[in-house]
Amino acid sequence: MAVTLALALPACDQGERQGDAAGTTGVIHAALEVGGARHDVTAIHYKVVDAGSTCGDAPIAETTSLLEDEALPGSVLPAGSGPHAGADGLFVLPAGSYRVCAIPMSEGAPSAECAPAEGVAYVAAEVTTEIQLVSQCAGGANGGLDTVVALNDPPRVTDLDIAPSKFITQCETATIKVSAEDPDGDPITFGWSITASPAGSSPVLQATDATGSFSTDTPGDYQVHVTISDVLGGSSGLSFPIHVSAGDCGCACPAGFTQLADGGCARVYEVTEDLLINQDASCDDTGDNRYNGCNGEPYGFQWTDLGGALGPVRQIDIALENGITCSPGDRPVSLNGAAIGSFSAVDSCTCFPTHALVSLPDVDIGPYVQGGANSVTIPGPSCDGLSRSDALGGGFARVTVTYDCGGGSTCLPSETACVGPGGDTVCVDLSSDEANCGGCGDVCSGRCVAGVCTDGGADRVLVAGAPGDPSWNYDVQAQLNGTGAFSAVDVFNIQEATPTLADLQAYDAVLVYSDYAPFDAATLGDNLATYHDGGGRVVVATFANASHPLGGRWANEGYHLIEPAGQDQPNETGPLGINEPGSALLTGVTSLGADSAYRSIGGPINGGIVVATWGSGAPLIVRGVKNGRARADLNMFPPSRAARSDFWYGSGAEIMRNALLFR
Repeated sequence: MAVTLALALPACDQGERQGDAAGTTGVIHAALEVGGARHDVTAIHYKVVDAGSTCGDAPIAETTSLLEDEALPGSVLPAGSGPHAGADGLFVLPAGSYRVCAIPMSEGAPSAECAPAEGVAYVAAEVTTEIQLVSQCAGGANGGLDTVVALNDPPRVTDLDIAPSKFITQCETATIKVSAEDPDGDPITFGWSITASPAGSSPVLQATDATGSFSTDTPGDYQVHVTISDVLGGSSGLSFPIHVSAGDCGCACPAGFTQLADGGCARVYEVTEDLLINQDASCDDTGDNRYNGCNGEPYGFQWTDLGGALGPVRQIDIALENGITCSPGDRPVSLNGAAIGSFSAVDSCTCFPTHALVSLPDVDIGPYVQGGANSVTIPGPSCDGLSRSDALGGGFARVTVTYDCGGGSTCLPSETACVGPGGDTVCVDLSSDEANCGGCGDVCSGRCVAGVCTDGGADRVLVAGAPGDPSWNYDVQAQLNGTGAFSAVDVFNIQEATPTLADLQAYDAVLVYSDYAPFDAATLGDNLATYHDGGGRVVVATFANASHPLGGRWANEGYHLIEPAGQDQPNETGPLGINEPGSALLTGVTSLGADSAYRSIGGPINGGIVVATWGSGAPLIVRGVKNGRARADLNMFPPSRAARSDFWYGSGAEIMRNALLFR
């Protein structure tokens, strides 16, 4: 907005003076064309001060002029200017130099949209000096809008496999595998649901990505639907029936196990790259061909048996894909250190050309650890390794274990099955106290607390925390003591110092969590990794697996089961998601909620398997195997509501207890 100001001296010669008298004021109107933005301005207040003064000093003269009704003429504006609103202030002053101040006004107050303007003018005798000032007004700036339209093809199902068949009995579990592809190559996700079922039935559908398992207690016709979605919002689905007939089950296999016609249960353990032993080197970009780095050391794989609540193992079948071999010859295969067979290694010292599927059916079950960690090892005299196999579903190896179902009986929902060395199953009443453990203690040759068998003697636990309030460590201590599972629970503030390996070895298990960064995260991670490898049990909880993670060997060598990817703290009130019913990690667990459920936003890593989720579906309890030893991590902040009102409530103490006893 341009503001014009006409300045003049009187006609008579008064000599040259500067700013020593107030002038008379007036307004000149001219016939102008209407136009120009006015903003909130209704008038311009003019103020004349000495040239060496500021606009804040006392005026020599001042006046207020209303905006002109018409636009200012182009002759008083820079060449090429468009129409601008403005006003004119005319002063008669003695000759001299003056500072002219112009303040746009809105309803008697300075404008909120247009800024003051000022300039210095020299007034000569007997002429009118005309100057132009410009008030810069705020205008809403525009932004760009560039719209890109992508043409997206939805993913589609390419194959469906239901084993043993879509016709099953109420005693069987159907394993469903869906193959799908996205025409554009987008990542895809799978969603599963049961869309039709008989009245009164309680079907169970458990699924991870493209694989699901279906079981039910009621005969009838069921409809299952799987939806495949891509990252751009495209989706398609497939519905298919499963027909269930009545059967005399005798013993029902747990979820994740296949019911066999003879009453047994079978479980397939797929070996993915995170379960490989001494296979850290890869001779191709995809990681499909792994080997032992030519260190001459044995290689192989590991897994954790999940059939602890079943009857004894009947049969074990092992298949693996032998890849690179730079020293041909027979390779003996061992299960937990005991020989179970051999194979002739392929004479191929290159990555790609030759692979061979090795089958070892019905191996000796003697060395197998039911309900625990197991490993298969193969000597590697030079550069030896395994390869990913299409015949094994994309894994490096596959172990199929067949169990007795448990002698025709299963435990009640209020009970936990304890399995002894001879394979006998004892159902433990969770409501019983430690002294009356239903015989589980005798079977396990140790103590039984709320249905959890320990290895004899009372375990000692260390709470290693870096809490925001030191009292929070003692709340965790009190919660664990309240379970009655431990002979001693001590605390160590890892914000102030780092426990040595000797400190850790005084305990059977360690619970690690943080709110502040540990004193030395790298050394702490080194000590905990060595402690785990030596037989100690380590449970890592928030924020030691989130925004203040462990370092050293723990991080660098893949001990974490939950990715330390940052944190969130939503309100959680829904029922827990149970992926592995009957797991020892869920003994006595009924619920968990929190006004602020502090946790990592990362998912399972390093072969971690989600046992249970928060009500929202975020991982809560994650188990895995590291260096042949089973362990568990928790995606929860250990202090309870008793420490602060927004912390967890429910079965948090039982969850921590179970994880510390897990092996």
